[in-house]
Amino acid sequence: MLLWSLLVIFAPVSEQSDWVTLLAPSSVLEGDSVVLKCQAKWTGGIKTMSYHKDGRQLLSSNKVSTFSIQSAAFNDSGQYHCAISGKLLWNRETTSKAVKLKVQELFPPPVLTASSSQPTEGTPVTLTCETWLPPEKSGTELQFCFFREGQGLGPGWSKSPELHIPTIWSQDSGSYWCEAQTVTPRVKKQSLKSQIHVQRVPVANVSLETQPPGGQVIEGEKLVLLCSVSEGTGNITFSWHRETTETSLGNKTQRSLSAELEILAVKDSDAGKYYCRADNGYRPVLSEVNITVRIPVSRPALTIRVSGAPAMVGDVVELHCEVQRGTHPILYQFYQKDVILGNSSASFGGGASFNLSLTSEHSENYSCEADNGLRAQRSEVVTLNVTGPEGYRKDLVIAGTLGGLFGVLGFVAVALPFYYWYQETSVPVSRPALTIRVSGAQAMVGDMVELHCEVQRGTHPILYQFYQKDVILGNSSASFGGGASFNLSLTSEHSENYSCEADNGLRAQRSQVVTLNVTGPEGYRKDLVIAGTLGGLFGVLGFVAVALPFYYWYHKTSGGSSASNVPRGPSSSGSQESTHSSPLPAVGELQPLYANCETIYSNTLTVTEKGQPDYANDGAADSDGVYSQMWSIQQTEGAANTRGTFPETKDSSVTYGNVRKT
Repeated sequence: MLLWSLLVIFAPVSEQSDWVTLLAPSSVLEGDSVVLKCQAKWTGGIKTMSYHKDGRQLLSSNKVSTFSIQSAAFNDSGQYHCAISGKLLWNRETTSKAVKLKVQELFPPPVLTASSSQPTEGTPVTLTCETWLPPEKSGTELQFCFFREGQGLGPGWSKSPELHIPTIWSQDSGSYWCEAQTVTPRVKKQSLKSQIHVQRVPVANVSLETQPPGGQVIEGEKLVLLCSVSEGTGNITFSWHRETTETSLGNKTQRSLSAELEILAVKDSDAGKYYCRADNGYRPVLSEVNITVRIPVSRPALTIRVSGAPAMVGDVVELHCEVQRGTHPILYQFYQKDVILGNSSASFGGGASFNLSLTSEHSENYSCEADNGLRAQRSEVVTLNVTGPEGYRKDLVIAGTLGGLFGVLGFVAVALPFYYWYQETSVPVSRPALTIRVSGAQAMVGDMVELHCEVQRGTHPILYQFYQKDVILGNSSASFGGGASFNLSLTSEHSENYSCEADNGLRAQRSQVVTLNVTGPEGYRKDLVIAGTLGGLFGVLGFVAVALPFYYWYHKTSGGSSASNVPRGPSSSGSQESTHSSPLPAVGELQPLYANCETIYSNTLTVTEKGQPDYANDGAADSDGVYSQMWSIQQTEGAANTRGTFPETKDSSVTYGNVRKT
């Protein structure tokens, strides 16, 4: 027994002995925690314990211990063993058998892919970092990160294996990679690098637009020049220029297909041709537009131009309206107070004018308005005073006198023919023809026209009456052929239908209607017509004053008067002749026709066949007829009311007028 013990003690121990064992896991993944434990078949008397990898000592301790690897990595793979030495002097170090430790990948290195390796500038790109976990580690959390030329992209580490780049530009070209790692314990792996080359598109189809559109802007308003391209990538530099200047009005560089330049307040001098240029590094492209600056009209000035001073009725005045500045064409309107007289358009400078033929009604306030479609401006009010010249009043007097003259002529034409109507064989008038004679091609306001009325047959004298519609203008009597005329000074109110009537006491005939059109402004000679009409009216009244007594006398005679009732003067028996023995008849009642300072009495005298009328004077006619005696008696005071007797007179006269035999 003692001998065996000595043999054990003093017997040599091999490096690898079953007395010492190294305990290690059979399978290790990246990131796993590994513990190596060295065990001996005896527990006492251990002097040292050490761990070794590939012949290199990793740890030595004078007590029983373990060796730990917190997170296994590929470089932790190798041959591991442990060794123990005893406290006995004769004991040597005992070594365990070697254990091979192999660390396996938790996940392979990621692979970076891009949606396009040659994307076009301005387009989106998606980067993907692809890797996978073993089934037994599928629940392990991974994180990803993307890099370009050593610079991190996006938000940094993220659980998403994708990175979305909304817009990629030419300067984004370069080397890209990604990394993947576990959260705990940390295992990090990097992908290979990938090259991404971004393609640039040159600018094309440059256009220059304006706001407001059309290149027309009102002076003082804002002008926007919008420069745009249909295509082009990267940073595009836009610049604006005027044709007359070399300097740039402004420029902008931006990743956009359009840019704009504002001119806050446009001036008249800003009109002209503009162009813009777009460039993204390939070649510049130009576009141009013409800018028109429209100027609102200034306040117009109204000038009234008269040939003489002051403005007289019948003058033609010129209303002239003009602005100092404003874009043409300009529409000018002329106002009398608030009533539009007319308008005129001016395509160029110099203003516009309106002519006016003056009447007394044109004494009024005048103004004008200018409008070019941008803004209407009204002038200040100008007052025009129209006075009536001496010639105007003289025309009124002449017109009144002529009207009265026509009336007197009518009276004479009616009174005188009574002396011989009874002698003639009477012919009724035919239908008259009315002719309107005008000096010019058109009847104008202010012209003098002649209304001429004439019959082809009929016993004279003939009374002609002229009508405007159904209103009597005047009358004229013609004792011989050739008809009669009536002159008329035209106003705008004389545009009407006219006719005339002829009457010789046997039958009245009316002409056909003739229409007169008067052109021109509102006339000013209306007063002349009124004066002439009044004069003619007085003439008609004169005619009536003569015709009525005659009608009264004729009625008395035809009502049963006989020769036996006619007072006679003394005569010899059986004599055919009689003499006038007294200026007044002794019998018969005198009818007063008019009472004033002088009273006229009339009596009816019947003339027998082939005889002289009783009390006829030397001027009586020899043929048969009915005569009327008219006495003009100068009365003494208080004698005007005497009836049936003749007043005492200082002077009297008798007048005989024959009447056509019925």
